[in-house]
Amino acid sequence: MKNIIYFLLLLLFFACKTIEKDETIVLGVTREQVVAIATKYGMQDSIAEGYVSPHFRPFPPEAYPALTIEFWEGYFSHWRNFSVNNNEYIQFRREMIEITSADDYYRLIEKYPTVYQSRVNAYGGIEAYNKRKNDKINSNLHIYLAKDGSIVFIPAEGDDGTYLGKRLDKN
Repeated sequence: MKNIIYFLLLLLFFACKTIEKDETIVLGVTREQVVAIATKYGMQDSIAEGYVSPHFRPFPPEAYPALTIEFWEGYFSHWRNFSVNNNEYIQFRREMIEITSADDYYRLIEKYPTVYQSRVNAYGGIEAYNKRKNDKINSNLHIYLAKDGSIVFIPAEGDDGTYLGKRLDKN
């Protein structure tokens, strides 16, 4: 605990050194202010006393004097975005078992903005994504749900039925 407070005070010292003389920074927020900001982002339960999460660990009240309202705004905004994106991805994974064609798969991807954007980024842009999508839709492929939960496309002519996973395109 001493190390955290020491680190925060050191961070505060360097932050103050970089601020120009005519700028002011208001440090120190109350628990009530932090709860109000958390409530603004729908995360009031996550800041409740006694709440334990494996992922979300806000700073302890002892650190509040070294933090700003702007810090907490960014902090809760980040966690709200993470929560929304994570929930979207979980729902996407749940619905993957219902696809029966490459067209279904890409419709599912495009249903979820975060998943869609991650695929576009992974393929190197919208043009590459659309090319890959068209290639998959227009190919004769068998679709499997792999043991790790990913979707695997196997050319129908090379599929001997030995792939470990659940075949999704089979009626």
